[in-house]
Amino acid sequence: MQFPEPVASAADSLGSTPERSGVRSTSTYGERGWEPVKPSYTPFMHPFDKGLKIYARMRLRTLAHENVVESQRRVLKRLLAKARDTRFGREHGFAGIDSVETYQARVPLRHHDDFWRDYWKESFPRIENVTWPGLIPYFAMSSGTTTGMNKYIPMTHELMRANSNAV
Repeated sequence: MQFPEPVASAADSLGSTPERSGVRSTSTYGERGWEPVKPSYTPFMHPFDKGLKIYARMRLRTLAHENVVESQRRVLKRLLAKARDTRFGREHGFAGIDSVETYQARVPLRHHDDFWRDYWKESFPRIENVTWPGLIPYFAMSSGTTTGMNKYIPMTHELMRANSNAV
């Protein structure tokens, strides 16, 4: 039986292979294909790692007792309050939305192209108080997989901070 070659790692591209560094390979070919193997030692062990593991366990216990539906309602309410004075918020009556059902009835689903055409294109690249309060300082460019064309996704400092906190 012929086995496929392992994928090159970052260490290989730097000229350091597991054989030369004394570290066992991080993967092996088993019955289910390439499987991770725990290295004989952890080269980047840091005291912070133990604290992070403890924090992760405590956070998982907290989340296990969280009422997910109620948590999402609170987030929706906070986002609606924040965006109610934007053009999008005024057009959809964010100030009068008091439930998920009301939100779903007032705000139809849209594609990115609809937002681009109806809200962002006219003032791009200076989008201010249109779909989110304040000036949008950044735009992330997506690969545009559905249309084959690049798409610009508005990015705020709050969104970037929220995304990094979620990780």
